[in-house]
Amino acid sequence: MPQATKPPVLSEREKEVLFLAADGLTDKEIAQRLNIGTKTVRTYWDRMRTKLQAASRTQALAIALRSAYDELAASEERLRRFLDVMPVMFFAFDENYQILMLNEEAKQVLGDDHSEVTNHKDLFERMFPVPDERERMFAEWQRRQGNFRDWLARVNHADGGLRASAWASTSKTNPVPGWHSWVVGVDLKECFAAAPALEESLSAVALSESVGVWLLDCGSRSLFANEKMANLVGTRIDDLLVRSPADFLHPEDEAEVAEILHAGQPRLVPLTLRRGDDSAILTWASFCPIRNRDGSVGWHLLTVTPH
Repeated sequence: MPQATKPPVLSEREKEVLFLAADGLTDKEIAQRLNIGTKTVRTYWDRMRTKLQAASRTQALAIALRSAYDELAASEERLRRFLDVMPVMFFAFDENYQILMLNEEAKQVLGDDHSEVTNHKDLFERMFPVPDERERMFAEWQRRQGNFRDWLARVNHADGGLRASAWASTSKTNPVPGWHSWVVGVDLKECFAAAPALEESLSAVALSESVGVWLLDCGSRSLFANEKMANLVGTRIDDLLVRSPADFLHPEDEAEVAEILHAGQPRLVPLTLRRGDDSAILTWASFCPIRNRDGSVGWHLLTVTPH
């Protein structure tokens, strides 16, 4: 802000005196709370009245509290502007799951009728137009209770097609007062545009009961796994996604898997997996590199079947 419009800078101790006074404490009580003399408290009041150009303590308190409110409002506005231009979908909800904010990316995903989306039910109807799929996704949303880390869901986009989106949030940490929960979604269309075979492969086998599907990025982090893959290693999908793939490899296979991923070439190899109960299972693992437009390897798709 221009120099002339900057609010007066109060010391931390002056702020303490102000807010204790706002809580109804007298000068004597403030002095006892801060372990200072009553005369020192009066000195602080004199300094604050001068800084705030206030005629009385009451006016000084009112000006200071108003300044604090303005700073908070300005901070919220800056956050909203930042969220509005982020290249991800962002939705914020109140405690009744009415939509308090959706950013430009979210509006583009929803299309021209985004103004009709006012709550989570409208949002689910727009993104999941098939009733059975919508009911299943809503049940999953409720089960997660605001933790959408590593949730990959296919949603209906404005172009009429179904595309995968990765969702995440830490909704229990509210960035703005009044926001009960919020969620961030990343459209993976660029990922799939770079490698159409990836979407086709996932669509074909993700729901398979006989083939485990495991998608890794170049940093060997798990991005996606189906139920069969989780069953093969004896754990839940959520657990598989947050742990290191090395946790599920037999020590003798770790070096070979690292070499295969580094080489970036299709391979079919026997692979021993460690299960959650410390037992082992012998499988056949097919490694398929998924390449970016420039030819570099962006992801590794593994399909795994029992030996």
